[in-house]
Amino acid sequence: MKLYLAGPMRGYKNQNREAFETACAKLRDMQHEVFNPVELEDRLRSVWSKKPILRELMGMDCKYICEEAEGVVCLPGWPGSNGALAEVHLAWAIGIPVYEYEMFSTNRIREVKGVPNG
Repeated sequence: MKLYLAGPMRGYKNQNREAFETACAKLRDMQHEVFNPVELEDRLRSVWSKKPILRELMGMDCKYICEEAEGVVCLPGWPGSNGALAEVHLAWAIGIPVYEYEMFSTNRIREVKGVPNG
């Protein structure tokens, strides 16, 4: 399955890289194709002469969700992230299922149907 990995980045140590990398590796071990926004930013930093700006990054993230993703998997803390909330709502708006990482990664797949209160 082609999955987009959503989660909080801004305000986290090293942009929450460890959580993204761990989850990405686990999902790939499960034979999923994973779009990891941390990897995208790393690739862009290596080829662009300027730091990628949030608007450009979100545009690329949303393009993948709209054109390729078959599901969005959310890391812990996603409801507190404006970017992750936007990605989740985009997925819902176009009919793509959204999952919590803890459930998905243990094959206890449960789709998220609404933004949790928290």
